[in-house]
Amino acid sequence: MMQLSARGSFDFASAEYLDLLATAGATAFQHPCWLQPFYRRLPPANRVEPLIVLGHDRETGRLDLVLPLVRHADGSVEYAFLGVTDYACVVARPGAIAADPGLAAKLRETIGPHPLSVGPVRAEHAPQWRELLGVAPARLSFHAHALPIAGGAGSHFSSRRLGDLRRKRRQLASPLELKSLTGPVVREAFLQAQSWRRGLFSDDPLQTGHGLDFYIDVANGGARHGFADTFSLSAGGRAIAVLFGLRDGRSFRYLVLACDYKACGPSSPGLQVFDAAIAHWASLGGEEFDFTIGDEPYKGELGCVAAPMYGFKLAG
Repeated sequence: MMQLSARGSFDFASAEYLDLLATAGATAFQHPCWLQPFYRRLPPANRVEPLIVLGHDRETGRLDLVLPLVRHADGSVEYAFLGVTDYACVVARPGAIAADPGLAAKLRETIGPHPLSVGPVRAEHAPQWRELLGVAPARLSFHAHALPIAGGAGSHFSSRRLGDLRRKRRQLASPLELKSLTGPVVREAFLQAQSWRRGLFSDDPLQTGHGLDFYIDVANGGARHGFADTFSLSAGGRAIAVLFGLRDGRSFRYLVLACDYKACGPSSPGLQVFDAAIAHWASLGGEEFDFTIGDEPYKGELGCVAAPMYGFKLAG
């Protein structure tokens, strides 16, 4: 049986959390390199309070459950999403939820009589949320998209698309070079990405100071722990694209793309950096390049496989 508590802060780099995470089957969005910067940078800027629910075994005191949440000013609670977290996942020891049939009532008592919203949730994680919350999921209006890769450069796109990319590459008149960035140049790359993306997307986190610092924190901390990659694609020594994402087992979760479309738009710098990054991931033994959530047409054109996403709601 579990005892639940709610806290406004928690050390996700602690030994007890790392021990739990190693068994939980969670995603990169529950990794300390993601959650520590998330709670440090985003709640204050979004006027929400951190709310981390912890579940400890009553007999042993072992940490068996962590729910990263936030509370809004009206009392409502949601998963730690805030426009950046693509996959909401329970962090729980196998069998711990099933072993405590009263857990849903305990959770309601812990967070109070307020609405709870959880999402986006992948299909493989939905049963665990359903078991914990005691409600059925609702299918969301968007999907996640991922490209299976078989390994080796050039094996991920169709021959027609690869031929088109090679023709466009010749327009650059210089060989392309993909670099994985670390250290101070990471900030420089994100500042360049911020500039290239300005005015292109509504509610772009990179256009805010807290969003920019959040991604830079994740990128730098992630680089030190083999958790994240920030790539720069250059032609003739001049950067033309920046791509950032998370390493998650055999999957690479792509999150941020920025390109110099003004200078080299006809050469398709976005597709060029995808091609180079996917080939790099394949060379490391990666099996999937995840374009994450959103139904942008280019994902289908690249041959991505769509996966449904779900959400859960508890009324107040």
